[in-house]
Amino acid sequence: LEKVELQRVDLSGALRVKAVCRLQTVNLGYTSLTLQQSTKIVEAILSSKTLVEVNLAWLNLSTVPSEVLAKAVGRLEKVDLASSLMTSAQQIAVGQAVLSSTSLRQADLRSGCIRQNLPAHLLNSLKLMKFIMVISLDLHYGTYLEMMLNNLKKLGMYHLE
Repeated sequence: LEKVELQRVDLSGALRVKAVCRLQTVNLGYTSLTLQQSTKIVEAILSSKTLVEVNLAWLNLSTVPSEVLAKAVGRLEKVDLASSLMTSAQQIAVGQAVLSSTSLRQADLRSGCIRQNLPAHLLNSLKLMKFIMVISLDLHYGTYLEMMLNNLKKLGMYHLE
């Protein structure tokens, strides 16, 4: 077993952290994890030798120590933290970890609070990275997306692979 989709499943009393550690991909988005479970999951990401893709969207991560959350995010290849509840210190630590990570290929940091709490220089740096989603773009705004991609191309910061 390499991948488990638990999105929207109430796991408030049943999560087995040891089992999660053995996976490559786990989707825990929109689950009802307790604060303690959220902390244990993030700690498990650090110790796992196999986890590379984790979805923690819409989880309350506010009690996870900032440095632990940042280190966990930085060692992954793909992470989804969209609309996760984080403190300002956590958001800054995660933003810095995303910028300095050598393994991260994709990070979803979409959330209104991220835009409000990150220092401007850090937010601007994240916005320029093509694999980071820091703003929520509705597909109906294709013209805006096209304009933004064209601007990044002109700056030499975006290319198709």
